[in-house]
Amino acid sequence: MGDSNTKIAVIRVLNRHSPISAKRIHSLINKEYGVKISYQAAHKAIRNMEETGILENDEKGYSINPEWVQNIGDLVEKLESSPDAIKGIFSKLDSGKVVNFTAPSEAQMGYFVVDMINGILEKGGKGPFTFNLFFVWTIFPLNDKQFKILERIMKQDVYVVSQEGLFWDKAMAKHWQDAGARVIIGKEDCVSTSDVITFGDYIINIYWPEEHLQEVFEDNRRMKSREDFNYKQVQEIINRPVNIEFTIIKNKEVAERLRQKTMRYFNEV
Repeated sequence: MGDSNTKIAVIRVLNRHSPISAKRIHSLINKEYGVKISYQAAHKAIRNMEETGILENDEKGYSINPEWVQNIGDLVEKLESSPDAIKGIFSKLDSGKVVNFTAPSEAQMGYFVVDMINGILEKGGKGPFTFNLFFVWTIFPLNDKQFKILERIMKQDVYVVSQEGLFWDKAMAKHWQDAGARVIIGKEDCVSTSDVITFGDYIINIYWPEEHLQEVFEDNRRMKSREDFNYKQVQEIINRPVNIEFTIIKNKEVAERLRQKTMRYFNEV
């Protein structure tokens, strides 16, 4: 496991279990991710993250620095008004680097994905774009500018597959379909540990905190008809502070394999 991936694993563990000791972090990384890294490698990553202000350490153990989360949130909010920020991310990806990112809410996560896909269109990229999701995302929170970007994206071939197949997913799928996407729901094997999005040669893995994901599932399963839809409650959940982690890579061969796997669901229809 490389240094960047070790740091991602540290954040994911602390997102669920903090505050805990470095020894406990190392143990959970090996247990929850099924990989073996040395304690020295984990401790090196933890110390570096403490020195750079990502982590805090007190008598109870290590936790994620809330000021770092706020700074990340500020960065996400600036992406729309700063095209250079998106260009900077693509520059890193094109140089072979892995980009790790944390969005401070569901809504900000969605905005970031829209901006990234718009970035590939600005670079002359084309679809198909694929979304393998735990559940179908709502497109309600998009503002007018973002919705125009979404309409531009939908002029490409967009394929959405969800693991869940509930009333929520059927309702949200209709909105995506009306916008121009092809959608299939209820495919249990379409995701495993993360949402996966492909656009061009790029891949986004989105890791949801387990507790928040289960809360979303419970809220979605509550809805049996349109009368059960509570827009205010949906808005509260998607804007609630929660760390949602991204890993973004550029790998043409892997992106194409993932894309073909997703599109096979549609070939079976």
